[in-house]
Parts: sequence; C-alpha cells; structure tokens
Amino acid sequence: MVCLPCPFLDHALEAARKAGAEHIIDARAQDPVEAIRELTKGGAPVSIDALGIAETCVNSVRSLRKRGRHVQIGHTTRAEAGYVPLPIDEILLNELELYGAFGIQGQRYGTMLAMCEAGTLDPGALVSRTVGLDGVTGVLEDMGRYDMTGIVAIDFKLDA
Repeated sequence: MVCLPCPFLDHALEAARKAGAEHIIDARAQDPVEAIRELTKGGAPVSIDALGIAETCVNSVRSLRKRGRHVQIGHTTRAEAGYVPLPIDEILLNELELYGAFGIQGQRYGTMLAMCEAGTLDPGALVSRTVGLDGVTGVLEDMGRYDMTGIVAIDFKLDA
C-alpha cells in the first residue's frame, strides 16, 4: 500500500503507518509522483484520492502506469467548486481510466461484511475516536480544516 497523504497533515503519515501502509511518501519532502513511479517501477496500477483537493487528485492520476485506474472518492472543497484540472494528454496517451465512487453499493454489503467476519477487512482499525451527538459539530469543524485522520464514529448512546 502506498499512501500519498495530504501535504499539510503530519498526523496523516503516522495514521498511515498504523493502518499498515508499507511505504509512506511525504509530499512535502519529495515529489510524490516521481516517488510513486520509482517505487512501483513505472507507476501504480490503481490510485485513489480520498481527499478531493486539486493537488492530491492530480498527483494521484499522474502517479499511474500505462492503462492504470484512478478512483476519486473525495469531494472537492469550496476552492475547487467541483472542478480539478487534469492532465488530459497524459490520460489519453497512457490510456488511463477514471472512476468516481460515492459509498458502497447496497448489493456489495454482503461481500464486505463477509470480509469483516473473515478478518480480511477491519474497518474498526480506521476509527480514530468515537463521539456522542454533542461532539458532531466539532468533528464537522475539524473536517473543514482537514484537521483529523481516520473515521470518527458517532455513538448515539453516549451521554453528553
């Protein structure tokens, strides 16, 4: 697994390590596209941008090998307003595929739950903290500043 963290979040690097990333690339210390291409000997077969800012999306696409696939799951910010300039000539020449994904399809829940039961998938490992309803506003504020890592679970039973 290769992690291209948001270039301004130190704690994302440590979270990636804890989640089991085999290689960590600090986009502030080196060119992430070149680092990925070197590490993978020509580019990654699949890339995912879960953040949605222009820099991480473009870097993710540019780190692909020929005929690679990019999956976009992160929404853009107000600054991008839904638009990210992509290297179209590179996409065409390398025959790249771009996909958008918004959540898991209902018919795939059975497969996902079976993976959880088998121990192949552990989504709980990505939960960084649990809050009650009284903590939701703070979580949303943190998200707006990109000041969090992992998943924050909301427990409706926690007392305020």
